[in-house]
Amino acid sequence: MGPLWDFNLAFGNADYYEAFKADGWMIHTVPEFDELQAPFWWDRLREDPYYNSAIKMRWEQLRESIFSIEHIEYIIDSLAGEITESQARNFETFPVLGTYIWPNYFIGDTWESEVQYMKDWIYNRITWMDNQIDLINTSEDGIKSVNAYEISVNPNPFIEEITVHVYFLRPCDFEIKIYNSIGTKIHQQTLISVTGPLELTIPLSNYVLEKGIYFCQFIAEGEIVATRKLIKLQ
Repeated sequence: MGPLWDFNLAFGNADYYEAFKADGWMIHTVPEFDELQAPFWWDRLREDPYYNSAIKMRWEQLRESIFSIEHIEYIIDSLAGEITESQARNFETFPVLGTYIWPNYFIGDTWESEVQYMKDWIYNRITWMDNQIDLINTSEDGIKSVNAYEISVNPNPFIEEITVHVYFLRPCDFEIKIYNSIGTKIHQQTLISVTGPLELTIPLSNYVLEKGIYFCQFIAEGEIVATRKLIKLQ
């Protein structure tokens, strides 16, 4: 992804390697002589039907929420509102509006035109990605076989309780089991038809737990998908 400061060249703001275009994938636009090549396995991943199905399902979910045009423009407008006064002072100190500064592609005469350019570019980019991702061919059986598990537990180390964060691409039955270091089960919880993001707090102060190491096991659709080591401080 590159360092954070490179994002000032994102969203159509660079005039080289066709980065200003709202269509196309980066992996296909970086010339061979550039030493910063995209990883070779990016293309290889796109040959995997499981990976393609996961991409399509995840994209469609995000487009209904945080990747919707309405949500993105709300974020832009909110941030723009925060800096309305400071941007005026900035361009008084640095009068660069209407001036080419390498490697910017768009040269706006006003701050408002710069903001609008970013909005328009993001809209065009997402529209192009919608069309491309819609072309991914996934059979019904292939889609049903795809799931992705994002699981985290915090705080860790813990004292009295833990919070489990999980994300599933599609609905499934989910089970959590906690064992002590000698394999004795101390907690079990079953959730039916879990989908999307879930935050679950598990109070462990009800159990008489000694300071030490515990194991949290996660089971989805009857299969163990993750195990996390937990440390109890006191």
